Amino acid sequence: MVLRIFIFVQTLLKFIYNLSFAYTFWNTYRIFQIYSPSDLPYYSLYSSLLGYGAVKIVFFMIVFALIWGLQQFVLSIIYNILNDALTTVIINLSGGQKIKGFNGISEVKPTNFNNKEWNFVAPMRLVSRTDEVVKYVSMGNEYELYHYLKGDKNILKSLYGLEEAVESIEKSLKIVLDPETSKKFRAMGLSVPKNIILYGPPGNGKTNFARTVAQAYGLPFFVVNASAIISSGQLVGAAEKTLLELFANAKALRPAIIFFDEIDAIAKKRRAETLNSASDILINILLTQMDGFEKVDDVLLIAATNRIDILDEAILRPGRFDQKILIPNPDKEARKKYFDLFLGQKIEKGIDAELLEYLANSTEGFSVAEIKTIADSTLTDMILNHKSDVQEILKTHINKVAQSKNKAANS
Repeated sequence: MVLRIFIFVQTLLKFIYNLSFAYTFWNTYRIFQIYSPSDLPYYSLYSSLLGYGAVKIVFFMIVFALIWGLQQFVLSIIYNILNDALTTVIINLSGGQKIKGFNGISEVKPTNFNNKEWNFVAPMRLVSRTDEVVKYVSMGNEYELYHYLKGDKNILKSLYGLEEAVESIEKSLKIVLDPETSKKFRAMGLSVPKNIILYGPPGNGKTNFARTVAQAYGLPFFVVNASAIISSGQLVGAAEKTLLELFANAKALRPAIIFFDEIDAIAKKRRAETLNSASDILINILLTQMDGFEKVDDVLLIAATNRIDILDEAILRPGRFDQKILIPNPDKEARKKYFDLFLGQKIEKGIDAELLEYLANSTEGFSVAEIKTIADSTLTDMILNHKSDVQEILKTHINKVAQSKNKAANS
């Protein structure tokens, strides 16, 4: 009951925040009705320099800014107090063990994760539960947690054309998941390779790659929405608190994987004009958290980007995301397998070897997403237009995607 009251109050506060702009405008208007710009000292001087209309506008803006600033300050304090209180309530309800550190808690050892809804340092909502995976989402929807209950390494075989990438990440997991191996690395003065960045052209399933690895090893998988974290920074300290809670939850449920999708949203190269922006503040928080996690060997950090060249140098230096794994466009054999998966297995006659060879040769440089687009468009044509000549339909849609690619490249 107490938990529900806290969550209700927190939700209500966010609703009030969303209405605060209109509320501030209304209050400013009311003050404007009581006080006139003519009450200002030296009004005649301002009026002669700027004109009466301009003085009214400036006066209105100053009053609005003062009320808005005071209101946001008060709201942010109340919001943070409520969040801290809610965190404490969650800890008490979950039966976790308190250890001095992060807000009085640095770690919560979960009792039985599979059977309890609340076993986190920071609260998360249960979204769905199956025999294979339990899904949670953070209270502000900034990140999700997929807890895979059954590991199955055979699913790694579904990552067509990514054998080298799988081999690289499995080496890291072998070290991260084996305490003895980690100790040997540290004893020799080596850093444990647990921070990985996936890079390469868009549309080749970097998120799916990381998710499949987590599923194969049966690990809790945190998926971070960088844009949502930036938007949560509207309240003072909210973005920082979100990242603190994320890392604390991952530490509590370790071994685990934290995945930052489109890391470039918060980790672009910093320039003078972006200093103290939301992304600039977040990258500093992220770097601090990564440095603090240096000795926590069994939490793997994975980030994905389409443009590794635009990332800030600080995030790529040794000890940060220093292990880079390329997720390339599929090679010829992988393209055959994807066409068979997306199309061949869905039509009655399938696709013969000769047509697969043609498709693979015609789509060199295409991404997995583009291959799926071609397959889906072909299936749609076959259903809606009652067409049966698969090869002709495929040629049409391959040409369309190729033209779109050329247009994008030349623009």
